[in-house]
Amino acid sequence: MGSHIKQGDDNHSDVHLHQRRARHHGDQVQQTSQRLPKESKNSTSLKKPGSSSRKSNALTLTIPKWLYCYLPLLTFPLVLFMSAWVSSILWNRVDNLVMQRTESDGWEAVDLFGNFDTDGDFYLSFDEALPLIRLMSEFKEVLQDDTKSQKNVPPDEHFIEIKAHFSPLNISTMTKDWAHDINNNYSFHGLFKWRSPNILHKSFPVSTFFSFLPNGIKSIPEPGTVYTIVSPPGKVYNAIPAVGRGTRHFPPQPSGNGQSIHSLLSMLHPRPFIIMRFPPQGAVGCVRAVSKTHIHVLFRVHAEFQLNEPPRDPFWFSPAQFSGSLIISRNGSTVEHFHLYVPAERNLNVDMEWLMEDNPEGMEVDIGYMPLMELVSQGRSRSSALVEDADPDNTEGLNSRADLDFEDIIPQVIEWESQITEAAAKELLELEFFPFKKVKYYNLSDAFEHAEAEGKLVHSILLWGALDDQSC
Repeated sequence: MGSHIKQGDDNHSDVHLHQRRARHHGDQVQQTSQRLPKESKNSTSLKKPGSSSRKSNALTLTIPKWLYCYLPLLTFPLVLFMSAWVSSILWNRVDNLVMQRTESDGWEAVDLFGNFDTDGDFYLSFDEALPLIRLMSEFKEVLQDDTKSQKNVPPDEHFIEIKAHFSPLNISTMTKDWAHDINNNYSFHGLFKWRSPNILHKSFPVSTFFSFLPNGIKSIPEPGTVYTIVSPPGKVYNAIPAVGRGTRHFPPQPSGNGQSIHSLLSMLHPRPFIIMRFPPQGAVGCVRAVSKTHIHVLFRVHAEFQLNEPPRDPFWFSPAQFSGSLIISRNGSTVEHFHLYVPAERNLNVDMEWLMEDNPEGMEVDIGYMPLMELVSQGRSRSSALVEDADPDNTEGLNSRADLDFEDIIPQVIEWESQITEAAAKELLELEFFPFKKVKYYNLSDAFEHAEAEGKLVHSILLWGALDDQSC
């Protein structure tokens, strides 16, 4: 009995305890529900599944999907506008700087700077400035040398007026179709720019023409004697790779007889090379006629021109040959006649080479026809006082071109004691440069007749140009 009552009391106590716990839990839930709305006003909470009571200070930003598509389209005009605005400001500053430099230094200086500033950053790097340094030193040195030689002339020495005649290359005679390349290739600039002689008139002292005579003007050899005026370079020069010889812009300092030839050819173009890159090289002369008072010599020169200034790549212009004639008194006091010209009787008379833009290691080659390139004396030599007073444009009694035979020009008072024909003298000069010409060459139409008469076979050679000059 006693134990049963006690168990009932225990059950009653348990029920009472569960009720109290339930009421306490309900109060907590009610307080929490009342507090949550207040806290939600002051903060934003991120709730993850399974962690409803965890709080976070992160801010959630939701971007509409349409903005992803249209944002680049909206920003592109803005970026384009800003770029144009910044560019206009920079170009205005550049224009102002160029105008200031043009006013202070002149347009020629600004244009010269622009030619060497290949990357357009208004700053010359070492590689860009190096060709300019060469332009201001090497070529200037050659010009100073020529001026110095003129100043050392005795006051009583005679001078002779030389006039240059020049007609540019006929582009249509080039063998290849360069229509597109000529208009776009950087290397053709010098060819198109060369439209007239570098110097139209110039007076030379008589001593300049001693270079075309055999050694010892008073001991003239007999007609038909061939002699060297400018010796060809040695084997060391010709051992230099072709590309190495073709990348130079300025000629080396001339020496000896080459100084006179350089001074004369500079009337045609400012950059003559007396020693060519390839054979035939040099200059030779031949005594054609002698008298008691005068000597007549013919000579042949192989020289070329480099037409471009740096930073443009070199463009080589090589005439077939320069043929010359000189009549001078035996005592060296007077020049009666001088004529130096490129023969134009053949269809092709000039060779051209230039570097290829897509292949710096190679050079492109072509040939063409140049109607006229010559230097001719305007009368006989005179004292320096008469030359200074003379009008260089007054060529009365003289041909605009010296295309007459030398017999028509030689003063009638000269009586030659010994002489050979002009054709014979030119043939001797030709054999000096081309020993293979000792073998007789015939045209194809004549070759079969000679072969049949002599009972020999015919050996045919097809040439791109003349084999006995530089146009081949």
